[in-house]
Parts: sequence; C-alpha cells; structure tokens
Amino acid sequence: MDPENNFLNQAMEGLLTQQHDNGCWEGEMVWCTMILSQVVIVRHLAGRPWNEQERAQIIRNYQVTRTPQGTWGLHPESGGYVFTTTLAYVALRLLGLPADDPLVAPARSWLRAQPGGVVAIPTWGKFWLALLDLYGYEGVNPLLPELFLLPARLPFHPFRLYCHTRHIYLGIAYLYGRRFKGTLGPILHDLRRELYQVPYEQIEFAAHRNDLVATDLYVRPSPLLRFAYRFFGMLDRFRLPRLRRRALDFCLRRILYEQGATCYQGLSPVNASLNCLALLAHDPQHPDLGPSLEGIEKWKWEDAEEGLRYAGARSQTWDTAFAMQALLAGPVIPERVVEPLKKAYAYLRDAQLTKEIPNFRHDRRDSVVGGWCFSDGVHRWPVSDCTAEALCALLTLHQ
Repeated sequence: MDPENNFLNQAMEGLLTQQHDNGCWEGEMVWCTMILSQVVIVRHLAGRPWNEQERAQIIRNYQVTRTPQGTWGLHPESGGYVFTTTLAYVALRLLGLPADDPLVAPARSWLRAQPGGVVAIPTWGKFWLALLDLYGYEGVNPLLPELFLLPARLPFHPFRLYCHTRHIYLGIAYLYGRRFKGTLGPILHDLRRELYQVPYEQIEFAAHRNDLVATDLYVRPSPLLRFAYRFFGMLDRFRLPRLRRRALDFCLRRILYEQGATCYQGLSPVNASLNCLALLAHDPQHPDLGPSLEGIEKWKWEDAEEGLRYAGARSQTWDTAFAMQALLAGPVIPERVVEPLKKAYAYLRDAQLTKEIPNFRHDRRDSVVGGWCFSDGVHRWPVSDCTAEALCALLTLHQ
C-alpha cells in the first residue's frame, strides 16, 4: 500500500470516529477555571446547589488544572494568576472544602506570598470579590452604567465596543451601579480572614484601587486609562440618583433583551453569569432567572478525565465546516465518507439562522438571517468567518 495513502486513510478514519451522532464535529474550547469559578459563585448566590456527582466532577477539574505550585492560571500553559487562583479558592470553599484541604491550603499560602496579595488583584477580580462582600466597592475602578445613556454617535460609547466586551460591560455596569452584594452566609467572615493577612475592617480598599499584582500584569494600564478612571471616579462620587436609576433601568432592559434573544444562553458564559446576577440583584424571583441559570448549562463540558467545567464557547459549526472541507479535499471521495458528509450537511443546514431577532437594530445588532454561529446557532450570534466556512463546506459538497 502507498504509505501516503495509508497515512491519509488513517487520518480520515480518525476524523470520522470523532463525528457526533447528530452529524457535527466539536472539540473542546479549552479555557481556564475562571468561568467555572464564576458559575459556582452565581449558583451559590442564587441558592442553586450542585448534586454530589456534579460537585465531585467540579472538584476533579480543579485538581487536574492546578499548577505544581497549587495555583490556577489564565490558560493551560501559564503559571499561577492571583485572579484565577482567588476565584478558584473562593469557589472551592463555597463547594464545601475546608480551609486545610490539600486542594485549598496551598493556594492560600501562595496568594499570601505574592507581593500585594489579594488586595492587588486586577479589576475583574476586585469586582467579583466586591459582589461577594469580600472587597470594598470603593477599591473598584468605576464601571458606570450612565455611559449607556450617552449619544450613541460618540466614539467611546459602549455600543461601539466588540460584542463580547459590550455585553460583559453591560452586566458589570448594572451590578456596579447597584453596588450589589450577594449573601454568602457564615462563610463570609472565614473567607475574609483567609484571603487577607490583616483584619478585613482595617483594609483601606480605596488606596488599592490601582494596585496590580505582578503575576497578573500583561500590559500596564496606560496614562489615558488611568486618567479616565480618575475622571469616572469623580463622576461616580457626584452621581445623580435619578440619572443612576434611569441608567440602571436601561441596562436591565438590554440584559433582558439579550437573555431572550439568546434563548437564555447569553453571548458567552461570561456575560451570561453576569446577567444572572443582574436578574438576582433586581428580583430574586424574576421569571427569567431560572431559565437563565439553566441556559448557562449549555456551555458545560464534562468528561471522566477532567471533570465538569464550562467552555468559553461551543464550536459545532466551526469544527463541522472544517471537517467537511478536509474530507472533501482529496481527489476522490471514498464511499465510507458519503453518509457522514450527508449528516454533516444536514447539521449545517439546520444550524443556519432563518428567523430574524425582533427589534435587532434597537439593540445595535445586525441582521442574523442567513448566518451561522460559531456554535449550534441557538444563541443567535452569527459570525462572518463561521458563515464563510460553513458556506464553503456546503458549496464544495454541492460541487
């Protein structure tokens, strides 16, 4: 047998074995523990506990993803980050692990050994800890909801941000504007003691607003950004209550629209978690809170080796389009791939968006009709390159 053909046959067989029963291909979008920790926190605050099997699988993921130093990084190849390690520490304690657990105690020792410690955690970390009453809001750089009320034509309006950035900021701005603090219960005081080396009440959080621990520094905040923070901080100190309420109402309407438009999945699990907290802050009995918590589960990924975690994205359309193109790239199409290609074709056909989102222009959205998402299309955020690759795969098969 021709060695080259043998190699290609083996590669083709390997690809075919990874096709799902519904016709798609999908590999894991490997992330870090940030999203898992945030989902654990959200469900704890919302009073949605995990069953024992889920809890064990979550702990399993923390076990296999920690570094040799007992920390968690921002990606699989990184060293420990104060941000991800702190969130993981809090999540593990909320899952019921004691402070002296072998998975918990080394992380605490590492955090305390970092110059600046948890008090110098980056802005997102400060914000998430503030949501738990583990950091003073006066130490969080301002994230003003009033920016959404500015004229949309301004170049720095949040509507002009990249879609993920815009919707993450939307949830953050609402929660910051309300100064939301979830209820942790008795563990609150334990966590305050464990995270900081001085009594919590003695920490002047405002003095640490711009502190940034070295492990988490990638690009130092620019002078322009620091000026903007100071300027927004001044505006926040003199905020008008009536204007703040109007801004919060605006943000909440946009959040509710996003949850409905995405079938309660959110654009990503990052903004979906924030949206759940926003609904919880507004009304713990809000009818959209339950479906939104269920919607986050659409981002779940689980296996025996690495346990339960949440992917930053699902990639069914993207992976299926490339798998089809690979199978169609040869000089001939073997008989054994005809049926898999038909199933893949049917999957992409059904994943195409054919119904418009109501009032999409009001939310600064583009038309979705005819597009494909990165994922299975349920959350209805199509992407230009995903649409192009899906179209290439389908046209190639037609040819």
